[in-house]
Amino acid sequence: MIKLVETSMNREVENIKERMWMPINMVRGKLDPFEYYYVLYLFVLHKEGLIDNPVPFGDHENNREWVFNSLREESYPIKQKLISSGIYESLIDCIKELNFHTPGFDFGDAFDWVLYKLSKQHDRISENLMPLEVSHLAISLAGPLSEKTVYNPFSGLNSFGVLSKNVKHYIGQELNHNAFIYGQLRLIAHNKFSNSTIIESDVISNWQINNDGFDIIISNPPFGLRIQDNAPEIISNNCESYLIEKSFNSLSKNGKMILVISQRFLYATGVEKRIREQLVELGWIESIIALPIGILNNTPIYRDWE
Repeated sequence: MIKLVETSMNREVENIKERMWMPINMVRGKLDPFEYYYVLYLFVLHKEGLIDNPVPFGDHENNREWVFNSLREESYPIKQKLISSGIYESLIDCIKELNFHTPGFDFGDAFDWVLYKLSKQHDRISENLMPLEVSHLAISLAGPLSEKTVYNPFSGLNSFGVLSKNVKHYIGQELNHNAFIYGQLRLIAHNKFSNSTIIESDVISNWQINNDGFDIIISNPPFGLRIQDNAPEIISNNCESYLIEKSFNSLSKNGKMILVISQRFLYATGVEKRIREQLVELGWIESIIALPIGILNNTPIYRDWE
């Protein structure tokens, strides 16, 4: 009897997840791919019981209600587009039929299921979304994160923030506006927003400072990003070299840095060679792991979505 009940519950959970794809199909052809975040925004509002109700105004940009209201204003043209196409009410009804409070249903997991499925169809989403295997590996290398402060420059869709457990404070920083939106929604979906600060700004010109240093700096910078010569404290016009040196100057006494970078850094001459030699001489390298060919086929390349 217990096994039959569990099987029935699992079937219902999977059914809800599969049905979450229906609203995506409804807006296909009506919205541009970078506007699909609106459906995920509606998912989150429905889960919070706010899809039919006014959202309370938050008084701070790191307050969930502030995010909801900000997105409500920004997505107004998308809503109007769906109203004009005649599918808005049907879309809302379709989402309201989903019971996100079904026993055993993991909303964060289902949210990611939709997100990763979208990423397989649209490069502009996948280039900012870390493969789960790589994200899990990087987080495991960081070690226990309990009560630690984590800084994630070039945070993309906040994969590291979603997977980090029991952190004292997670700070994500991302310049791409659409990635910033998806990343906020994702943290809310996984109940990781309350101890997070997400900053929409350029990492190079606005590197974050922590007086006590960061316990963990973890990042997957855009491959091939060249830094302008007028950037502050320019170290190298190669983003990866710049990131490494800035990170080591920003770590706490026993801090650790985990970076997912291109193999080019291992063989390049010039500044990169000098940094490699310095890392070896100071004994700062714990491990170098070569990832399988093809696992980063959708590696972030520095460009705007629009």
